[in-house]
Amino acid sequence: MPTEVSWLYHPRIASVRFYGVLELDDIKDQMRQTESLFDEAEAPLHFFIDTSGIEKYNLTLSQIRSVFPVHNPKAGWSVVYGPSGITRFFASIIMQLVKGNYHFVDSYKDAVAFIARTDPSLKDLEMKLPLD
Repeated sequence: MPTEVSWLYHPRIASVRFYGVLELDDIKDQMRQTESLFDEAEAPLHFFIDTSGIEKYNLTLSQIRSVFPVHNPKAGWSVVYGPSGITRFFASIIMQLVKGNYHFVDSYKDAVAFIARTDPSLKDLEMKLPLD
C-alpha cells in the first residue's frame, strides 16, 4: 500500500505520504487513516502531503470524486509538496470537492514555513520540527 499517514506534530499536523503506483484502494485507505486522526486532533488540523514518490496514477478523476467525503470542520490547510503537474491537477480537484484550503510548495521545509506563517498558533513551528 503506497500511503503512509502519521502524526508530525500531535495533535495539530499530520503527515501523508504517497509513493509508487497509486490505486483507488490506496486513496480509500489513506482517507480511513486520516479520519481516525481527526478524533484526536485539535483544530485546525493541518496536513503535509508528500507526493514526491508517486510513480503513476492508476485511477481516474471520476473514481477520486466518488470516494471523497465532505469537508471536516477540524481541517486546516493541506500543504502539498513534491507535486508534478498531474499531481497538482488531482490535488486541486480534490480540495475543491471537499471545500478545503490547500497550498502547493516545493519542499517539506517550505511546508513548515508556510504553516508557521499562516497559523499564528504555530508561529514557532520551525523550531519544533526537524527541517530535513
